[in-house]
Amino acid sequence: MSTKSFGLQALQQQETDFLAAIEDADLADRDFLRYTYSWSDALRNEGLVRLRPTLTPSTKGLKLCLLDEDRCIAWFYVRGNAALELFNNVLKRRAPHAFRLISEMGVMATDGTWTYIPRPSEELLEAIANAYREAARLRESSVPHG
Repeated sequence: MSTKSFGLQALQQQETDFLAAIEDADLADRDFLRYTYSWSDALRNEGLVRLRPTLTPSTKGLKLCLLDEDRCIAWFYVRGNAALELFNNVLKRRAPHAFRLISEMGVMATDGTWTYIPRPSEELLEAIANAYREAARLRESSVPHG
């Protein structure tokens, strides 16, 4: 078995474990986690992100990594309570237009490298999806063709 296929199997197992962990979460957090997983999976199916589950005794999380680097604009997790974190620096660098629009929504911390957002709105989730789309467009436009 190649290292690459072992890595893929490990990620698939982590994702399976994450889905199982949803059912072990507090009842109040289960719907949020199911919804955000479904939303994240749609972005993956659109070819915008790689999903990276994070499971520790205290955290059940799902990172939405950019395709060309091991960083993410956002991740969802339950650590006592369910929330989303935006990585402001990555968002600003990879999707500057979306960064400005999300900043104007008044949800971002202006003095930090990340923003904690409990239970993000549909409007914010759509803005984050658009940030991943913008990052993908900018990545594609910077790749030499020929």
